[in-house]
Amino acid sequence: MFWAGSLWAVGYVVVPGLFETLDQVTAGEVAGEILSRINHIGLFCLAVLLLGQLLRRVRPWATHWRLWLVLGVLALTAFAEFVLAAQMAEVKASGEADGELFASLHRTAASIYLVQSVIAFVLVLAGTGPAPEPKPAPEGVTAD
Repeated sequence: MFWAGSLWAVGYVVVPGLFETLDQVTAGEVAGEILSRINHIGLFCLAVLLLGQLLRRVRPWATHWRLWLVLGVLALTAFAEFVLAAQMAEVKASGEADGELFASLHRTAASIYLVQSVIAFVLVLAGTGPAPEPKPAPEGVTAD
């Protein structure tokens, strides 16, 4: 929940507010730093969720959709933080932050953020644990 709430608050409230109140360059620098911190929070929280999924599985772990969802969003978050962010920093350092390559990297990062947000929403709604087993009806009672 902490990761999901942070993701939504930062991405859809804080960052747009930065761009409304600050100049583009400053807003971009601050947003980049905040989003990097959100990625680190996500990596930690998702690693804990993944460990929990692996430890709690009664059935074979490879067949459970929640585990794969957590693993997938963990991989996306790591890619966004360690690959895309590094590429964007290189492009900015080269002085081409207004070019098409940076715009393409930014669109990719924004798309990944949207996917992370949706997956976080699904995990919050569905929970991370297995569905509860139905309780058997007491003897002599029939379910109609």
